Amino acid sequence: MHQLIKTAPVMSGDEAKIKPEYPGPEEILKTEFSDNFQVTLALFMVLLTTVLAILLKQNKYLRTVTQLIPESGMMLFFGVIVALIMAAIDDSLVNGHVVNSIQLPHTIIQHVLIAPIILHASYELYHPHFFGQIGTILIMAVVATLLNTIIIGLSLRYIFGSLFPSMNIFHCMTFAPIIAAVDPVAVLAVFEVVNADKALYFLVFGEALLNDGVTFVLYEGIKELATIPAEDMASVPIISYVYVLLSFLTAPLGGGLIGFVVGLASALVTKHTTEATAFLKPMLALLFAALAYGLTIVFGFSNILGLIAYGLTQERYAFGNMTVKASILTSNIVHTVAIIFETILFFILGCEFAAVGFYAVWDFALVVLFIIVISRILVTCGLCAIINRYTQRPINWKWQTLIIVGGLRGAISFAMVVTYEGPFHKLFYDTTLVVIFFTTIANGIITKPLVNYLGLKAESGVHTDYGLYYGYDQYVPGCLARGWGWLEDKIICRIFTKENAMHDAIVKEIMADEEKEAFKELQKERIHQKKPSLIVG
Repeated sequence: MHQLIKTAPVMSGDEAKIKPEYPGPEEILKTEFSDNFQVTLALFMVLLTTVLAILLKQNKYLRTVTQLIPESGMMLFFGVIVALIMAAIDDSLVNGHVVNSIQLPHTIIQHVLIAPIILHASYELYHPHFFGQIGTILIMAVVATLLNTIIIGLSLRYIFGSLFPSMNIFHCMTFAPIIAAVDPVAVLAVFEVVNADKALYFLVFGEALLNDGVTFVLYEGIKELATIPAEDMASVPIISYVYVLLSFLTAPLGGGLIGFVVGLASALVTKHTTEATAFLKPMLALLFAALAYGLTIVFGFSNILGLIAYGLTQERYAFGNMTVKASILTSNIVHTVAIIFETILFFILGCEFAAVGFYAVWDFALVVLFIIVISRILVTCGLCAIINRYTQRPINWKWQTLIIVGGLRGAISFAMVVTYEGPFHKLFYDTTLVVIFFTTIANGIITKPLVNYLGLKAESGVHTDYGLYYGYDQYVPGCLARGWGWLEDKIICRIFTKENAMHDAIVKEIMADEEKEAFKELQKERIHQKKPSLIVG
């Protein structure tokens, strides 16, 4: 900032006169590298990533590349390139450090950028293929995640115990859920592009989304032990370990309960709105989502599982109270925001990857990559062998291969590692970036050839009879299923939904198919109208 008054330590009477500072050439171009510049730079990055995302879908040359490398991988590359350019500009300046990488607080990453992505994923999860495989998905999301975390944590402890004597079991077990978290959005993007079988798609997607909730719970509980100095570990009371174990139950159950209750509240409000206020329903749905997320944070419960429960509850009860236009608008708003934030996150990940100190982490990162691949293979194949003994639709080796390849790491792992401030923070941070980059690129590249080679592409134009596919006709509900059915029919639907307004997952799928067909017909009509007509005369 310009100083309006300049004084010297000792001045005579004449010298003490205040001399005004007259406008100079700096008035023509005022450059001030301050916080305002950083805000402008951040907004420019948002615009740049959005434009790049559009080009990846529209430009025929870039679209050809994305057939090989997923869009998330392309954004990682763009982030690396931009970070290197910014570093070169920074080094070329006399003063230096004018152009810095954008440093976002971890609260912005975790609570602002991640939340819409999870909400959009929960909307997408409301599908007959998800509910038809709910048992398998829960086993893969909970049991498989626990086993992966234990295998990764113990392997790191006993492999690197000699190299890092101060790295105790709690440091390894804190890092294990971070690196075991599978990114549902990356999975969603990759499997959509390759047009994988829908049942397989929702099996991998549902496992990835619920996996994030489990890993967050494990991470939040174990990281409290990782900050305890090694000399004080022996004095930790048994009750502290009990509290940590109990948090593994209270966090997911509390988050799920809050999401369910707030979802019902949104259904109740939308039930009693009229056509005159129908345009406010999308806003109400999003505000209730923010309320559910905020309440889970206030009480220290799982915000991811809270949003998942809220999204599923809202889809089932609140969307039926809305007009088709309002429900589609709500989904589209969340979808658009999620895509933008996901693009920004992968762009930021690329920028951060460019600054990784590979010389310090290459051995640790390679071992971590090896461990997570072996662990996912062992756990997936082992659990599927057990599940296939009790399910009507066994998971064959082709599906198991895609489940293993679908273990992409991404924004969720990054959102956890940026909040870790304990020992080995830099090592864990850089290793996470390396694993995200490698799995996003490598797994994304091999997914499409695998889907084609194994014959797992979705059949176009074929409508699934879900009752026949999952054997609902022969299904005999147990006590819990009958109890839930009575509660939903006699209480929930009567209080929270309009008459016959419950939004069934199968009906949603039929409506989505009809919407796509209507859009295709509309596009054909517009193309036909644009064609020049021949005038004979």
